[in-house]
Amino acid sequence: MQKIRLITVGKIKISWVQEGLNEYKKRISRFVDLEIVELVPSKEKDSAKQSSEETERLIKSIGDDEFVIALDEDGKNLNTEDFAKILSDLSDAGRSITFVIGGAYGFDDRVKERADLCMCLGSLTLPHELVRIVFLEGLYRALDLSRGGSYHHK
Repeated sequence: MQKIRLITVGKIKISWVQEGLNEYKKRISRFVDLEIVELVPSKEKDSAKQSSEETERLIKSIGDDEFVIALDEDGKNLNTEDFAKILSDLSDAGRSITFVIGGAYGFDDRVKERADLCMCLGSLTLPHELVRIVFLEGLYRALDLSRGGSYHHK
């Protein structure tokens, strides 16, 4: 079974968000081995220092052999079919995938340089906790589509 990791900064504090995440983790577990890693946020007050410190933690959490997809507002905007194709191709190649979501101030270029792909979830700015739900819904939809399921339809 393919392994997918989601590395994020910070913990979920809103109970209904956690319930939504639990539901999508359960759905996704039919297709892949999903691990969510929550890194401790920086306590730095300066946003640049905070981003730099959290970037360092993110980089240290990524294995050398992992295919890394950084979720970034300047990344490539993929539709569900394109995302499903990428996931399917990586699964066929036996590759593990690590998705990275930065903290409140994002991550610096070190994550983008390490990433094999940068993608965005759209042009809206969303709270950090909601990004996780939106991402996991999109991941579930793409995984189901790539395996011939009927959840995604046009």
